[in-house]
Amino acid sequence: MQHGLLETDLYAGIIEMIAGDPVAAEAPLRSAYNGLGAIGIGADAGLAAARLARALVAQGRFDEAHEMATASELLAGQNLKTAIAWRGARAEILAALGDHERAAALAENAVAIAGVTDLLRDHADACVSLAMVRAAVGDDDGAAAANTAAAELYRMKGASALATRIDGSSATGSTAAEDPLFPGLRVPRGHPMLSLENLATATAMRHVGHPAVEAEFGATPLAPMVVSVRGDRLALVRARARLGSGAEVTSLALCETDIDGQLIATSHFVDSDILEAQAALIDRYKAGQGARLAHTMRNEIELNALRAARDWDAYVALMPPDFVFEDHRPLRWGRGDRALWIQNERSLCEQVPDNVNLSRTRVIHDGAILEMFASFGTTVDGAASAKSGIAVSSLNADLEWTRVEVFDIDQADVAVARFHELAGAAGGEVDGRVEGGVGAEAASPPVEHLMLSGEPVPAHPLFSLDNLATAAAAAAGLVTQTDPGLTPLPPIPLFVLGEQLALVRSRARSATGDELTTLTLYETDAAAQLIATTDFEKTEIEAAILAILDRYAAGEAAAFADVIGAERELHAIRAARDWEAMEVFLRDLVFEDHRPLGWGGGDGATMLHNERSHAERLPDYVVIDRTFSFRGGAVLKLYDTVGTTVDGVTSIKSGISLSFEDPNDGSMRVEFFDVDQADLAVARFSELAGDDDTDDHQETEPPA
Repeated sequence: MQHGLLETDLYAGIIEMIAGDPVAAEAPLRSAYNGLGAIGIGADAGLAAARLARALVAQGRFDEAHEMATASELLAGQNLKTAIAWRGARAEILAALGDHERAAALAENAVAIAGVTDLLRDHADACVSLAMVRAAVGDDDGAAAANTAAAELYRMKGASALATRIDGSSATGSTAAEDPLFPGLRVPRGHPMLSLENLATATAMRHVGHPAVEAEFGATPLAPMVVSVRGDRLALVRARARLGSGAEVTSLALCETDIDGQLIATSHFVDSDILEAQAALIDRYKAGQGARLAHTMRNEIELNALRAARDWDAYVALMPPDFVFEDHRPLRWGRGDRALWIQNERSLCEQVPDNVNLSRTRVIHDGAILEMFASFGTTVDGAASAKSGIAVSSLNADLEWTRVEVFDIDQADVAVARFHELAGAAGGEVDGRVEGGVGAEAASPPVEHLMLSGEPVPAHPLFSLDNLATAAAAAAGLVTQTDPGLTPLPPIPLFVLGEQLALVRSRARSATGDELTTLTLYETDAAAQLIATTDFEKTEIEAAILAILDRYAAGEAAAFADVIGAERELHAIRAARDWEAMEVFLRDLVFEDHRPLGWGGGDGATMLHNERSHAERLPDYVVIDRTFSFRGGAVLKLYDTVGTTVDGVTSIKSGISLSFEDPNDGSMRVEFFDVDQADLAVARFSELAGDDDTDDHQETEPPA
């Protein structure tokens, strides 16, 4: 079972990447890579390495990502999935590092290899990598075309959540948009924590004009431009107006609203007083919505003032000796200590004497800071200079900046992932200890559940792995109650029954980065209140399945205990490898296998032979039911079969079974389907149930 458990780690990492959380994906992917390599399963280890490389790229850890991509290449052999994956991962690394020509060649090669296979999911992943490479060089049309191809492939595979996400990103084109305030610069799209929109900016667009409009008849107000925001209710904007002569005049306006978005105060500054206006913005925030975070702003205010005064000795004195920085932007500052940071700052200000560094958005969470900035001024040669970027920094206990990492605007995904890592966040959400614009509490994208084979769970409600118990499991975080040093990770639902029972893989990350897992049976009442949990070792999957069936028969499905009892009996017989008992159990059975490479058809004796052969090839195999629905005597199940061959190779297969009593001869009939035949299986279930309404997970009348 070791190989099977490592494969489960691999798919757990894939699930985290689908959920947009590369930090949470890292531990299970690293476990899969190390473990699969240790037992000699090279191609699978190579696939895990490629997946891990992409998770590291998303965190901005390009050196480590390169090592993993190289390991994947060396391990790939003739495995097409791994060959596609390592090329896509390395293409993303090269694009992030600015080697666009080689990145494009690798990404296109990955798409070409995948295009002659039937690996739809891998082909789609390759198209996503190609889109990222094209976007990095500003080829928005090419990126959109690759994303469109990826979405269609995901849709063909049934990965609807991924297709929807790609559709959403394609709808906005590039990940960045032109910045109206600084022509030639860009601002991120799709990241609420980096948004320049809040209640105050929306109000400013409607109401804030330039004082000259009131002073001169015929002056025309123009739309303000956003300079910086804090919280939901404060914005510094550039107010504009066109005079009757055609000349445009501007000023800076600090706008403040109440909680309903009503403008309550406006202060004006001349353009040259931008640092004074920015200080006023921070002061207002400290006194109002950000009062609970005022202590975290002291360092920012002092450093801004010292930088403006070019007092480098005092500036460096505010930085701890262990300060480090890393610049992820191509051809920029690289990495170094505080001495090199100050040297770079001084050099910049010598080249651009009036340089201003402006924090435009700012979010704080658990000692980590995410901000979008603009650096602008005029060079000694009289040329305008403007650059923008994203900085992620961490504070120590004395609220000193100990680390700063800098990213380009087009690296927003990487920057946000790094921010969450430094903040110790488990998901894509930011809690209430936040500075930032509207949308800071935006929910993470929905997780697309996977079969253990890696195939998406069918989208039909009968196969849903979401119920009251899985919701309670996600919210509970019970695994951390015995050890505050553990960080809870999203649980993975394995088997759901009715609305109130779920067997999940509970997970937590230790302070050392190790992932700990258990199997947990969750039970809620009808009001979704958690009433019981039972933990099992992750190797006790069969015992956990029997326990959830027992709870279901004793509670929500008590009226149908005989149906559940038969299911439990089959699991117990199979777990014991009691072939004599199975022969009796299957005596009146007839089966039909609709899978292209399935078992064909036959009677109970044939089924028994197949079961015994399966056990000989996979001595430790177990069937894990994922969902269980019944109506009118028909039972529909989604399942995974997991085991390890005598040669040490893991086998994971997913499918759907439909069983019912034949009304003509009283025999028990079973039909098997592949996961991608879900529509056919549901239609057959509906036909046998004599009912087109197949949304329930249990019937309302006892079976015939």
